[in-house]
Amino acid sequence: MSDNRYHLQIAKLCERLGLGPLAGNPAERSGGLLHRTFALTTASGNYAVKALNPVVMSRPAAKANFLRSERIAARMEARIPAMAAKSLGGGVLHDVQGQWYMVFDWVEGRACSPGEINEGHCARIGGILAEIHRMDVAGFELPGEQPTGEPPAPADWLGLLAKGLDGGFVWAPRLQELAERLYAWEALANRSAAALAPEAVVSHRDLGPKNAMWHHGRPGLIDWEAAGLIHPLLDTAETALYWAEDAAGLIDRDKLGAFMSGYARGGRLPRHAEWRPVLEHGFLGKLGWLAYNLERSAGSGTAAADERRIGTEQAVATLEAVVRHAERIDALAQWLEAFGSEQDGPDAKTIV
Repeated sequence: MSDNRYHLQIAKLCERLGLGPLAGNPAERSGGLLHRTFALTTASGNYAVKALNPVVMSRPAAKANFLRSERIAARMEARIPAMAAKSLGGGVLHDVQGQWYMVFDWVEGRACSPGEINEGHCARIGGILAEIHRMDVAGFELPGEQPTGEPPAPADWLGLLAKGLDGGFVWAPRLQELAERLYAWEALANRSAAALAPEAVVSHRDLGPKNAMWHHGRPGLIDWEAAGLIHPLLDTAETALYWAEDAAGLIDRDKLGAFMSGYARGGRLPRHAEWRPVLEHGFLGKLGWLAYNLERSAGSGTAAADERRIGTEQAVATLEAVVRHAERIDALAQWLEAFGSEQDGPDAKTIV
């Protein structure tokens, strides 16, 4: 398979893995930003099958990365409600004529929207993150991995802008406004990353609301693809902000406080942390996702219309998310430092 499109053969996958014949057509589930997921029933049970994005799987390190992340998820299952891929036929990755899959037991539940998330959800996830961070890094067999590694190569924002203007993409005017600032934020993030103390934990690294399936008040944590080493303060800040952001993109201080209190009860929160460099470091993940989706929107590496559409949507949203992050670093750093020293944040409902 060389055209980077999905070539789905789920019935053949089930046959090969001994899951039994399909009882009806697989139902595709919405919400995935990189891969496609299907709910299905066979003679042996109910499953979720993730068809892995062919563009992602064409990368040289992709298979090794999936194997590592699923090894982490499987080890996490003993301590937290992680949902790891099933090991079938001697492995967790399955190739059917060039299309790669993973299979999971189907578990009831759904992700909460920003408007549905309450302080209880935030406190629960904060406590789970603290439990994740308490796990011994040495037990995960991650030889040579570093929490940040070498600084990523700078994105070619002006080159991406040229593609956007030539192609008339909807994100091009906003990228033109922000291009020079993107270079500055990227440099700031790399300086801040270098300044952080060399401390690392193993974590999910993308534990936002879309990756927690709630059922009867209990979460199941999915999509461990990004799992690996990360600085604990960076992981805490990014995850807290995922859960505290409302539908308008504002940070709800009550939800942020609930998350941080849940995390602090795990005993992992330093009382005098410097949060500004942590928050500045946080630009890197957002900028990396932005660059990927600008390329994706412009059609680099794929001709699939759905891929370009998702890339466009994510590029537009991420440009605004980067700007919001820059605008609220001062207020967030002040709030987090006050919380860390007093275990209580300043008054006011939201942070812009």
